[in-house]
Amino acid sequence: MSRVTASRDKTARIWDAASANEVAVLRGHEEWVHSAAFSPDGTRIVTASWDKTARIWDARLESMSAKDLLAQACARLAGLTKLTREEMRLAGYPDSMQEIDVCISGQ
Repeated sequence: MSRVTASRDKTARIWDAASANEVAVLRGHEEWVHSAAFSPDGTRIVTASWDKTARIWDARLESMSAKDLLAQACARLAGLTKLTREEMRLAGYPDSMQEIDVCISGQ
């Protein structure tokens, strides 16, 4: 079972309740996140911030590994996924690597 917390550092965090390990950090608000909660079915997370916005997050995607996220993207986009430099950094690829289509290359 997972828990979600709000934070003054402009994030919300998903935690594994059994191990107390952080599973994911939800970034995107511009001010403190003052509220965070799971939907009743556990598939979504809603956050509210002092930046006067609320966001809805897909809880399953937010807690997936980069490799699993890429697999989901490939399945949804039918192999047309050429990553930008920033996306490659987020996925953990080194800056020295050329931009790649991860769905075709399998990297």
